Amino acid sequence: MTGPLTFQIAGTIGPNAIYIERATDAELTAMLREAPLCHIVGPPQIGKSSMALHLKESLSQTAGCGIYLDLNGYGTTTSPEGSLYNSLIFDSLERLTDEEPTLPPGDTRERLMWWLQQLDKIAEERQVVLIIDEFGLLVSRSVILLEAIAAHLTARPAGTPRASVLLLGIFNIPQLLGEPGKAEMIRAFFGAGGLSRRIELVDFKREELSPFAQALPPSAAYADALLDRIAYWTSGHPYMTQMLCLQAAKWHAPEADAATQIDRLVNQLFLVPNSIGDPCLAWAHKLLCPSEGGVTGQARRLRYKTLLKQGELLDDPKDPYITDLILAGLVVRRRVQDQTRLVVRNRIIMNVFDDGWFLRNAPADEARSETR
Repeated sequence: MTGPLTFQIAGTIGPNAIYIERATDAELTAMLREAPLCHIVGPPQIGKSSMALHLKESLSQTAGCGIYLDLNGYGTTTSPEGSLYNSLIFDSLERLTDEEPTLPPGDTRERLMWWLQQLDKIAEERQVVLIIDEFGLLVSRSVILLEAIAAHLTARPAGTPRASVLLLGIFNIPQLLGEPGKAEMIRAFFGAGGLSRRIELVDFKREELSPFAQALPPSAAYADALLDRIAYWTSGHPYMTQMLCLQAAKWHAPEADAATQIDRLVNQLFLVPNSIGDPCLAWAHKLLCPSEGGVTGQARRLRYKTLLKQGELLDDPKDPYITDLILAGLVVRRRVQDQTRLVVRNRIIMNVFDDGWFLRNAPADEARSETR
């Protein structure tokens, strides 16, 4: 590593970027040694891709191999299904073997089965983890890959070495359970006791933010105060936390105390009227006010407005609209005594998507009903 430490806002992890290992990193590594299939589902910018790329790098240091396939680069929504899967098979095997593979004849399902068999053969010599990012783009089209994985796991003798598969993405499992032709396979993989193990990725705890102090000016004590105030606003949201750290390091104001400096940055980056252009806030805005409007958007808004008024709600894992709010990054689950409650994710979200936002953005009949 050369050069100053940096903050990773988005994209591939840079060589000097500060990566904070969470307990989830160790949990994921251990789980992939035991289970052939794991998945991480969560909102944008929570660190799914960064964790997967960190895992890939860790595997390379222990004679293992991680193959990272980002479906955004494969024309997932436009390519014919057969061509799409041929590309995934070809690219992954070429990276693993350094040879150009020859795909066998057969239909898409047969080729997928052959692919999984080839990965298992390589796993006999070293640990192999196939990482598929933006998996929601695939499952929104069909569940043929899941069908192939299920058939492969059934046919493979117990106790033999296997490649592991890690699925990442933003996909609404309760909603998919309501789609004809998909529900049975989605339940078999992602339902309670399903084939895939779920990794729950949550925001940083305050004590986990300490490594960021290395890149914050001008002293350890001041950096610690900056992080305290950042955590006050973001509650550890990975993207928002690092964005504020980056700007605090770039525009350090010696005359300002830490709280004043961070409050000013929060206002400039997230709370001004045009802040909805921020990628995280824009995604949440789109989920609350979808272009198609209708019942879906209204149901999401109703649940979120109720949460704003009451401060918390009892979780309902089967409610697809609550899952939408979680995937939008608006809401998180909190364990309170023996119950799982829903709360607004942090103070920035609460200040952006407040009653004033509903008056400006909700349909007129909804907005009027709120003022009565």
